[in-house]
Amino acid sequence: MSPDTMTWLWLIAGIVLVASELFLPGLVAVFLGLGAMVVALLRWLGLVDSLAYSFTAWFVSSLALLVVMRSTLQRLVPSKTSFTPLEEDVDQFGAVAEVVETVSPEHKDGRIAFQGTTWPATSDAAEIPPGAKVTILYRENLGWRVQPCDDADT
Repeated sequence: MSPDTMTWLWLIAGIVLVASELFLPGLVAVFLGLGAMVVALLRWLGLVDSLAYSFTAWFVSSLALLVVMRSTLQRLVPSKTSFTPLEEDVDQFGAVAEVVETVSPEHKDGRIAFQGTTWPATSDAAEIPPGAKVTILYRENLGWRVQPCDDADT
């Protein structure tokens, strides 16, 4: 294959890879394509002549472009993904549980019995003794934030 044909192949491969970024989002294929275009330019200038040097130049230029420019381009290209926070415990909010070990703001070892097991619990209210009923307010890491039940809740 003539050097001129190889230069055209590198250029076409670069264009195809850059165009494939439209179908394979992630800002990786574009850098592989730009690297191939750099190799085509280097071959056209006569700086690279063998196939081994061409692949080495492609690898180095693609990696350099990826490392240097990817974060910048990610800020410029808007993401098409959307994030909707998922609250897995929404059904438990407002549920009634029983205190197993004293729950209070100072007492970090408080526990409640809920859904067949015991859970760590804390409360902003005054100390809640074992046996008392509490209402679950929200999830707090691996435990629950609770408050004492009103008589109407039980």
